[in-house]
Amino acid sequence: MQALGMCAYKVRLWWLWLACSFRFRWAHRPLCSRFRSGIVRTGGIHLCRSCLCAYCGILACALSLVLLRPSVTQVGMVLAGIGTPTLALSGPWCYTKFPRAARDVLRLTMGAVIALCGYLLLCRELMVAVPVAVVLFVFWRAYFRVRRAQRLRACDGCEELSDKGICSGCRLQTDGARRYEQIATQLYLASGQTPTFPPSPQGAGLARSAQAKKAVSVKLAAFSCDRSQQVTTNNRFTGT
Repeated sequence: MQALGMCAYKVRLWWLWLACSFRFRWAHRPLCSRFRSGIVRTGGIHLCRSCLCAYCGILACALSLVLLRPSVTQVGMVLAGIGTPTLALSGPWCYTKFPRAARDVLRLTMGAVIALCGYLLLCRELMVAVPVAVVLFVFWRAYFRVRRAQRLRACDGCEELSDKGICSGCRLQTDGARRYEQIATQLYLASGQTPTFPPSPQGAGLARSAQAKKAVSVKLAAFSCDRSQQVTTNNRFTGT
């Protein structure tokens, strides 16, 4: 029964964080004008444009495969035809230099490559599908490693770097994290999971505070008001 209560408590915390972060958690980048071209805003929700294009490519290709039912040979030829140039042009050394429309096309075709690879796996064409899946995995591991280093310099030259407080690109995220912290702390204290504290009133207060904050410290730390932490935070964004 206690394990069930703990599970329900964790689900409530997860749902709470989703409710507090759904407007920005899929943007994968700060929300300022500097990164505006990589964000699609719909109904107050900020979405990563590259990821949106990739998912659209996966969906469109999957529907085409279901409707057309091509042969494995045809799928392999299409995969080779669009996969090779897509991977070659999607590397971080050149991808960001292309116009936004070209990057959208590359992400659409990347989604199609993923769908084609999945189709071959379902058809048990492992001799083709497995090597392609390995290449995709290695490519994205290398891509995100290079992009992570580039993200550390993403805010270089921004006029807000010298300002005190939180930059305009992280204000919505910070508000969401603070709202989560307040509600999650109340949930934690009301859950009955507060442990036994030492007899010292001062020690008890410190322990209670530490335990209450533990559930939310990781979320809040990502949105520190310190400017250097904000720049480092951009490293967490996987914007492509």
